[in-house]
Amino acid sequence: MPKEDISFPNFKYEEIVNEEWDDSNFKDILEHKFLFVSFQFKNEQLVLRKVKFWNMPYADILEVEKVWAKTKEIVSKGKIVKEVIGTTRYTNFPNKSFNSVSHVRPHATNAADTYPLPTKDKLTKAKEYTKHCFWLNNTYVRDEIYLK
Repeated sequence: MPKEDISFPNFKYEEIVNEEWDDSNFKDILEHKFLFVSFQFKNEQLVLRKVKFWNMPYADILEVEKVWAKTKEIVSKGKIVKEVIGTTRYTNFPNKSFNSVSHVRPHATNAADTYPLPTKDKLTKAKEYTKHCFWLNNTYVRDEIYLK
């Protein structure tokens, strides 16, 4: 099982609300060929296990579109933050339980590493928010890439 989810470049909030899925940066990335190289430790030695060129199946791209569309809706409505407990902000972005292929989570140096928002967040009134990106779920990568 891959230890980590796979991240993609950060998306800019002001850009995603003005994009359409068919012209989006994320769809463009997903439609390219990927090279996966997997290694595994055997005792204390790192061993090459598998090398694979891979294209995301169309049905899975349609699943990712749901994550992208939900993210766009959340940003455009200014409903990013669901609740704040102490100093921790919980978002409405699609998480791993939303979709079996992809999810959204932070991808920043720290909470101060932000992009401007096109609409102020309704709960926090913030005009900018921590950088986020789309991720492929590690379970998806295991099932669709490493085990096939």
